[in-house]
Amino acid sequence: MPEIDIGSLRKILELEQKKDCSDSAVIGGLDKFIRKWADKSIEVITAPSLLAKFQKLHLRDSKYAFLTPKQREAGLKASWH
Repeated sequence: MPEIDIGSLRKILELEQKKDCSDSAVIGGLDKFIRKWADKSIEVITAPSLLAKFQKLHLRDSKYAFLTPKQREAGLKASWH
């Protein structure tokens, strides 16, 4: 059974923090990466309750590029705690 690739997401988010939240950790920006990652993750979630919780995260509607670097940093820090 396929699994959600949390490792790649974690690595990209850590790299983004190291790059001072400049939205340059991946080509095309973090929004594009998160949308693709969320689309792949949704395909492997089979439990309806888990899928509903995942969809409430609104990852496919990421607006990271529109945030200031300080807002980005706060959001990334909050995601690890």
